[in-house]
Amino acid sequence: MKELKAYPLIKSVSVVSFFTFISRCLGMIRDVLIFNFFGGTSLTVSAFYVAFTIPNLFRRLFGEGALSASFIPIFIKTKNENGIEAAWKLNQKIGTLLLIILLSITIIGIFIFIQLSNIEHLNNKWLTTIDLSIIMFPYLIFICLTSLCMGTLNSLGHFSTSAFSPILLNLILIICMIFAFPICTSEINKIFVLSWSVIIAGIAQLSFHIPVMIKKGAIIRFSNPFKDKKVKKILLLMLPIALGAAITQFNVVIDKFLAMHVGSWAPAALTYSERLIYLPLGIIATAFGTVLLPSFSEKASKKDLIGISNTLINSIGFIFYLMIPAFIGLFILAEPIIETIFKWNMNHEENSIQHIKRALIFYSPGLIVFSLSKLMIPVFYSIQDVKTPVKIGLVVVFLNFILNLLSIYSLPEFWKHSGLAFSTVISEGIGICLLMKCLIKKIPTLSLKGLLRKFFNILIRSLLMGVLVFIFYNLLLDNFNSTNKFNELLITLLSILFGIFSYFLLCKNIEEQKTILRSPFFRIKKND
Repeated sequence: MKELKAYPLIKSVSVVSFFTFISRCLGMIRDVLIFNFFGGTSLTVSAFYVAFTIPNLFRRLFGEGALSASFIPIFIKTKNENGIEAAWKLNQKIGTLLLIILLSITIIGIFIFIQLSNIEHLNNKWLTTIDLSIIMFPYLIFICLTSLCMGTLNSLGHFSTSAFSPILLNLILIICMIFAFPICTSEINKIFVLSWSVIIAGIAQLSFHIPVMIKKGAIIRFSNPFKDKKVKKILLLMLPIALGAAITQFNVVIDKFLAMHVGSWAPAALTYSERLIYLPLGIIATAFGTVLLPSFSEKASKKDLIGISNTLINSIGFIFYLMIPAFIGLFILAEPIIETIFKWNMNHEENSIQHIKRALIFYSPGLIVFSLSKLMIPVFYSIQDVKTPVKIGLVVVFLNFILNLLSIYSLPEFWKHSGLAFSTVISEGIGICLLMKCLIKKIPTLSLKGLLRKFFNILIRSLLMGVLVFIFYNLLLDNFNSTNKFNELLITLLSILFGIFSYFLLCKNIEEQKTILRSPFFRIKKND
C-alpha cells in the first residue's frame, strides 16, 4: 500500500483554516467590542452569553454533532453506490425532517421561556437572560439547517463555502454594534439589538449556502422522509449520538448556569477565555475535524482500516506540533495577551482582566485535549460506532459535574470559575484516554508508543520555547513603557513572534515541520 501523503490533507485543512482564521479574528473583534461597549464582565454580557449558549446547544446537537456524524457517512456511501442523484434525494428528505423537528422545538422552547418570565421574584440577571433567550432561540432553525448544508458540501469535497459561513455571523454582529449602538439610549437596548442581529445573521448564513447547494445539484423542496429506509438508519444512528451530545451540551449549559451562580461576572469571564482558546483550536483542530470526517468515512466505506490509522496518526502528530507550543505560549503570556486584545478603555468592571486571566490559565491545556477530541470522535462515527463515544461521554460529563461542584465549594470566591474551566479540561482528558484505548482495540495498527514519544519530544521543545519567551518578555518590559497602548501591543506581538521563531529553530528535526515546509505552500519555484 502506498504511503499516506500529507499534502492533500494539508491543502484541505489550509482552506478551512484560512476562512476559520478570518472568522475567529472577526469573532475576537466582536468580543472586544462587546467587552468595551458593555463594561467587561458585566451582568448584561453574562446574560447575553448564557442566552446564546442555548440555541448553540441545539446547533451542536442537531447540526455539527449528531446529524453530521450520522448523515455524512451514509450520504457518501449512497453517492458511491447509487450515484449523486440518489444522495441528493436523501439530503432533501433529511432537510425536510430536520425543519419539522426544529420548528417544533422552537415553538415549545419559546413557550417555556415565556412561562418562566412570568415567575414572580426572579432577579434581574435571570429575567434578562430569559428575555434574550426568547429573542435568540429561533436562531437554532437557521444554524442547524446551515450545518446540514455544510456537512453535505464537505462530503463533496467543497470546504470553502461552509468555512466562510461563520464569518457572516461575526460581520453582522460587528456592523450592528458599530452602526446601531450609537443610536441606542441604554445598555439594555443595545443588548436587545445585538440579540436580534443574531437572528439576522442566521438567515444570512443559511441563504449563503443555498445557491452553492443548487449549483452542486441539490433540489430545494419538501420531500416525505417518513418511509425512507436510509432516513430511518440515519435516525437510528442519530439517537445514541444525540443522547451523548445532549448530555455533553446539557453539561455545557449547566456550567454556564453554575458560573452565573458563582457570580454575575463569571459566565462572561469564562466566555472571553474560551474565545482565546478557540482561536487556535478553531483554526487548526476544527479544520482537521471538518476535513477528516469525510476522509475517514470514505476509507471506512472501503474497509481501509490501515488508511484510517495512518491518517489519524499523521493528524495527531500535526496537532501535537501545533497545539503544545500554543498551550505553553498562552499559559505564559495570558495576562499581556488579554490586556492587549480586550483593554482599549477603562470603562470596564474592576478585576475583569484578572477574572479572564485566571480562567484562561486553567483552560490553556485544553488546546491539546479539545483538539484530540475533534480528531478521534470522527473515527468512531465514520465506522458507524456511535455507542462508544456516548458511553465515554457519560463518564466525562459525570466526572466534570463532580469536579465542578468541588471547585465551587472548595476554591476561593474569585477562583471558582477557573476551577470550572480546569474541571472541563481534566474530564475531557480522561475521556481522550478512554477513547484512545477503545480505538486501539478496533484499529490494531495504531501505535500509542510512537505517539507518546512524539508528545514528549515536542513538549520538551515547547517548554524550552516557553522559558525563552518568558525571559524575552521580561526584558522588553524592563526597556519599554508598557502603560502606553502601542508599546503594550509591540511587546506582546514581539514576544509571540520570538516564541514562533525560537520554536521553529528548536523543531528543525521534527518530521511535521519538515512536511509543512515541503508542502506546495512553502515550495519555492526554481527558474528554468
